[in-house]
Amino acid sequence: MLLGFEDPDVLSPVERLRFESVLSDFLHAYQVLFARVDEGILYKEVWDNLLHSLGPTVQQPSVAAFWEKQKPEFRSDFVAAVDMFVADAAVDAVETQKIPQP
Repeated sequence: MLLGFEDPDVLSPVERLRFESVLSDFLHAYQVLFARVDEGILYKEVWDNLLHSLGPTVQQPSVAAFWEKQKPEFRSDFVAAVDMFVADAAVDAVETQKIPQP
């Protein structure tokens, strides 16, 4: 799994399939939790905390590429929530590191 995060291009076809299957399961599990907020089963505060653990994962280049390719599999409101969080986290990182924006 770690190798998939670091350099997915070196994975064999079987290893890539495993890596992407785990990512898919991971993201679908988060989608179910996201839906539970709408259903009133999960507190929004709990979801917000979970999103903070999802964000750094989706920001990994290999996972980000997978996410871009697989977005059509997911609910549009879940995609929007994850994309907004990732974008906000990127802005925060730029501001925190005082990197000049283009």
